[in-house]
Amino acid sequence: VEIHSNLFVTIAYLRGVVGISKNPYLGTSQLPIKSLMAVPYIRAAFEKQELGLADLILTNVQLDVAETISSNIFLFLNGQWHTPQLQSGCIPGTMRQYVIDQFGGCQQPLQIRKIHSNEIPYIEAAFSTNASGILIWTQTTFGSLNISISEDCIKNL
Repeated sequence: VEIHSNLFVTIAYLRGVVGISKNPYLGTSQLPIKSLMAVPYIRAAFEKQELGLADLILTNVQLDVAETISSNIFLFLNGQWHTPQLQSGCIPGTMRQYVIDQFGGCQQPLQIRKIHSNEIPYIEAAFSTNASGILIWTQTTFGSLNISISEDCIKNL
């Protein structure tokens, strides 16, 4: 992980591979905060470790993308950015909301929508966010990602 900080946010590069979970861990109506129900995240962490991955994309029971083990996600597909809608089961994180609010500075639009897991192989760029900052992904199990797309967007936030 390479780390760069500015006055507002830490930006790092995830040099490992991000995969997608083989099992749906999340329901479709998560509480708006992380609850005491950590079992799905613990199970996902074990799966990540068994597969030797840097992070794991979690899905709900309909196989819609929700988040990673510890972060919200932003995916670049078909020329624009996408982030899962809250109904997919993701946590409405403060950094997620900051990025959504600041997205007007990016050249590509942002869509908040249902993202099905079958779209993951077509990701061109991606980053994840949590309270500690922004993590630019460099690779998924489907191949390398274009980090310059992520960098161009993030520098305008």
